[in-house]
Amino acid sequence: MGPTTEVPATPAEIAKAMATSTTDATMVLDHRFQAPEPELIESLIDGPADAWHGGLDLGHGQYPRALDHIQPHYMFANPPEGNLEVTSPHVSLRALLVRRTVVDQLGGPDPTMETLNGAGAELGIRWLLAGAIPRHVPGLIPAGTENEPAPSETDEFRMLTRHYGKKWALWALGRAVTQGEVKPRAAIDLAGVIRQTNHVPTTHYVSPTKPIGDTDRTVSVILPTIDRYSYLLPLLEQLAGQTKPPHQVLIVDQTPKAKRRDDLARVTPGLPVEYFTLDQAGQSTARNVALNHATGEFVLFIDDDDEIQPDLIEHHLKRLIPGIDAICGGVDDATAGPPPEGFRHRRASNVFPTNNTLLRRDALSRSGLFDPVFDHGPRADHDLGTRLYRSGAFLVYDPSVMIFHHHAPMGGLRTHGARKITRASSRKSLTQRNFPATTELYLGLRYFTAHQRKEAAAIRVLSTLSCDGPLYRRLARAGIQ
Repeated sequence: MGPTTEVPATPAEIAKAMATSTTDATMVLDHRFQAPEPELIESLIDGPADAWHGGLDLGHGQYPRALDHIQPHYMFANPPEGNLEVTSPHVSLRALLVRRTVVDQLGGPDPTMETLNGAGAELGIRWLLAGAIPRHVPGLIPAGTENEPAPSETDEFRMLTRHYGKKWALWALGRAVTQGEVKPRAAIDLAGVIRQTNHVPTTHYVSPTKPIGDTDRTVSVILPTIDRYSYLLPLLEQLAGQTKPPHQVLIVDQTPKAKRRDDLARVTPGLPVEYFTLDQAGQSTARNVALNHATGEFVLFIDDDDEIQPDLIEHHLKRLIPGIDAICGGVDDATAGPPPEGFRHRRASNVFPTNNTLLRRDALSRSGLFDPVFDHGPRADHDLGTRLYRSGAFLVYDPSVMIFHHHAPMGGLRTHGARKITRASSRKSLTQRNFPATTELYLGLRYFTAHQRKEAAAIRVLSTLSCDGPLYRRLARAGIQ
């Protein structure tokens, strides 16, 4: 489908060849592998992703191991097994197809990396953080090909320093030494690598094509509520004023009977409300009740204390182009403030916010619904998001679709004693502790290894000792804790 160039299998030579390519896309392929059919390549390029690779078929899903010390519960850390196309930063330079615009904006392999596997791992993380979306595609690697070895320790810690900073790289090195993963003598050399490597600010990838999704679709709004009528009623007015009217608004009211209103189905004339009640409150069960009655092609998850713009539904539909299963929108939170860096540009989503997500309803047939274990605890959304990801769903985070979350002081999970203390509130206090809830521990047991759970616990201890503010305040917090 274009010119072919043979190059030595080194990061530097591959980077040079990719930089001089002038075609719409470039494929890097091990000379022993048969080239994919042109029809497959064309179908991938016509899709919504930006790069496609065969890294998981070479065992790259378990690398880089050092990243577990920084992001142990990362959604992409434990990719699913089986013959699935999934979003994955575990890039292999033995089978990689990438749009030219990605290489032009974000660069190709780092020529200073020692190994092809290290260069692929760094490349995947760099592209993913910047907003280019890499997808693993089964079949790019011949069946039966042996797994490749891990990147070198030097490559791993150079990559961590560049993309997460020296402090986190040193934290990861310290943890690796205490866990026996890195020998003390090697740690001295790796500390030198970290010291000599500079942190590189994330570049935001801008896709040159901006396809628009079909707005002539039906959307069912999933809206559980519990003792928040003062927030819910304005939200219903905002739903009634949408430029793209909802197909259904499914309200599941869990407010205690003594306080419960009986007019929510009629309070906003013209809004297609279907009203259900639950005497025993539970966030997962409530959403499942609504999902079992949803008939729209898409479901929009929002919270009863959200504030939305008149074009929220229309904007979601425009951003959800063919091939994408969910748009996970941005949240401006009343307590935490605007989204932090990393949540300000479009990228593959490792979050599934149920207060602002539009999802193809048929994607749930592969993942299942919400787990009732999370009825009274946090992370129900992350659990379903992880199952959607592991079933092959294509999830995109897009902060251009924004809502304001009031973070109501009553109702919701606070009814069950959960989320009374958040990470944001604990970092403003000298005494509050944001310990993991039982359901968060369950999430770790369900999807992550014992090693990853241990590293997650270590980071929570570190978080407990730290806070925001001047040095004297941070020292006071650490001493008190």
